Amino acid sequence: RELALASDGEVDNLLAGQGTLVKSGSGVAALTAAGSAMGTVDVAAGTLGLAYRGQLTAIDFTVRDGATASIGESARLTLSGAYVQAVSGTLDVEVGNNQPAITADRAALNGALNVSGFGGGVLRQASSITANSFLVVKTATAMAKGFDNVSIGGSGSDVDYLTVGGFLRNSDTEYA
Repeated sequence: RELALASDGEVDNLLAGQGTLVKSGSGVAALTAAGSAMGTVDVAAGTLGLAYRGQLTAIDFTVRDGATASIGESARLTLSGAYVQAVSGTLDVEVGNNQPAITADRAALNGALNVSGFGGGVLRQASSITANSFLVVKTATAMAKGFDNVSIGGSGSDVDYLTVGGFLRNSDTEYA
């Protein structure tokens, strides 16, 4: 199945089956029905947004060069296989109650990660740093590296000794 949108649109239907969902075209396609399950998702062009409360379950999820995957504040992506992002692919994640945003067996993280909605607040102690992190990707196997570029906007912190960024942790199975 191919979802080709040259302009923006919403898909408010539950998607099910072992087939492949291909997002092509330059537009933004927003999946708004929770509980969809499918074989493979391929974001070949434009943006595929997960804009529902709940999870999308698939085997593999690929973001190609120049394409974007967007995960809303209440959405989660659960994969039995791999999350693969190309060198000029982008992942946009809105912080909310969707932690981790992506759970997969394995992941190849490249390209850009843009995190919005992170309001960690003012940190008064260094020990507060770990309580103000957001888990983006969790895998069963170690990841070779993190994203190439990380942008974290919306932080309310005015502390000047803290560098906001992303990092691998827990034996390289989590990217926060």
